[in-house]
Amino acid sequence: MRTSHSGAPGRPGPPALSVVIGAGGTGGHIYPGLALADALRRAVPDAVISFVGTERGLEKRLIPDAGYRLHTVDMIPFDPSLGARRYLLPAALLKSGAQCRAILREQGAQVAVGMGGYPSAPVIVGAPHGGPAEPHPRVQRRAGARQPVRGPAHPHIAVAFGRTPRAPAGR
Repeated sequence: MRTSHSGAPGRPGPPALSVVIGAGGTGGHIYPGLALADALRRAVPDAVISFVGTERGLEKRLIPDAGYRLHTVDMIPFDPSLGARRYLLPAALLKSGAQCRAILREQGAQVAVGMGGYPSAPVIVGAPHGGPAEPHPRVQRRAGARQPVRGPAHPHIAVAFGRTPRAPAGR
């Protein structure tokens, strides 16, 4: 029998854990996201875990093949080779951020994680302050050295090694 968060029997409640992971573009962002999802699934078997990506990246195939739901958004890559289309980036980020906010709300996400790649930014932008926690793990020498969306004010930074120093304020 499933219980609600309050422990009341009989009524289905929210999942023990609900996580949305933004990862895409390359395997260097997708595979760490899948590793996180698998670790969460082992730790909390009834967790609801899904991903945000695009229709054109490797995530389109890799994430569903790994057994996870993929929500797609209308984000464009941060690529100077796009020419004049790169000036559409702010509008695309606003649109895809709103799409992610709806995904987070629909899933009842408690945590939004940006693993990197251009699908990651809308997840972090879409996570409202006071809403889901927003860890943004980065693979760098200094935690917080490259946080293009939330900058040094970002409250949660995950690191792979305990000795990783935090980037100084103002970089």
